[in-house]
Amino acid sequence: MLLRSTRAVARVDAVHPGPLAPFEDALERAHIQAAAALYVVDDRDAANLQFTLAALKVRPELPITMALSNEGLVPHLQELHPNLVVLNPWEIVTPDIIRALKAPASTTVASAAALPPDRIRHPWMRGSIVLMALAAAFAILLVGATVFFHYSEQLDWITALYFVVTMATTTGFGDISLRTSSIAAKLLGIVTMISAIAFVSLFFSLLVDRIVARRTENILGRRRHRLVGHVIVCGLGRVGYHLVERLRGENYPVLVIEKDADNHFLAAIREKNIPVMIADATVANTMMDAAVDQASAVASLVNDDLVSLQVGLNARAMHPRIRVILRIFDGDTANELGRRLNIHYTISTSAIAAQAILEREARTT
Repeated sequence: MLLRSTRAVARVDAVHPGPLAPFEDALERAHIQAAAALYVVDDRDAANLQFTLAALKVRPELPITMALSNEGLVPHLQELHPNLVVLNPWEIVTPDIIRALKAPASTTVASAAALPPDRIRHPWMRGSIVLMALAAAFAILLVGATVFFHYSEQLDWITALYFVVTMATTTGFGDISLRTSSIAAKLLGIVTMISAIAFVSLFFSLLVDRIVARRTENILGRRRHRLVGHVIVCGLGRVGYHLVERLRGENYPVLVIEKDADNHFLAAIREKNIPVMIADATVANTMMDAAVDQASAVASLVNDDLVSLQVGLNARAMHPRIRVILRIFDGDTANELGRRLNIHYTISTSAIAAQAILEREARTT
């Protein structure tokens, strides 16, 4: 939160939500009585609301600009006091991101593909290889045993195959028996029965595990998406939510990657039939499932600058020509990262929101 006085701008540290008394004390220490305006721009709506209520109590006539992401409360709070202006700075940021997606890339430099798509083996592929290997081994066992009993027991091919299948399935009709057969035939019969039980058990266990895992991943959005030209939005915070809404409103195909399954924006996004993956965007397989190699852009809007940078660089390594939008808190850091790492666009949402609030006030004064 910032207090603008006639001589200086003083910073007041936000406190945890609670009774209004601590907020009033913080405002008094910041010399609210001498301030010309008050900006309440904490990331938490509850803290902003409590600071605003405390300020209206201490200095009702003071012009107040308040940040609030809950749009449903805006008209009610606007009526609270004529000197109160309620803005959604996170919605203000989205037009700049949209412009960054539409504008020509500021750099043509492409990094080498550190993780080429064809070299990343998906877990489902590994599971399929195991299942195919088991099926092939089982088929080899059946064929080998059929050939052996065709010659050993003087059976025709169909009868030999029928005998092997009855042993493998432990059906045991008794119409063909190894009671008088050679020791080798009896030993092979034992191996066939035991091996068949083992193969069938392993095969169906893995198959059921794959079916259950696939259903679970589909519920969480973890599947290989077949999208082309889409925008991948990583991080479903306030900025991410407004960006997804804006992209969908302009008919952009969108895919959301969010790590927190309890994110309160998820329900609203899913109601709009926007595909969502509950996964870690820094993991290579997650990006491959999101079809990053076919995406037109990736916007990493997580709250952690280092994580945001990692997501962007990993995406560019897999798809060197992809448009990368990074949310970086500090404006100077964003510009420096963009210059040194050849990131197409680095955006400081806090800087954009602060500038927009100041410009709005300048127009109204």
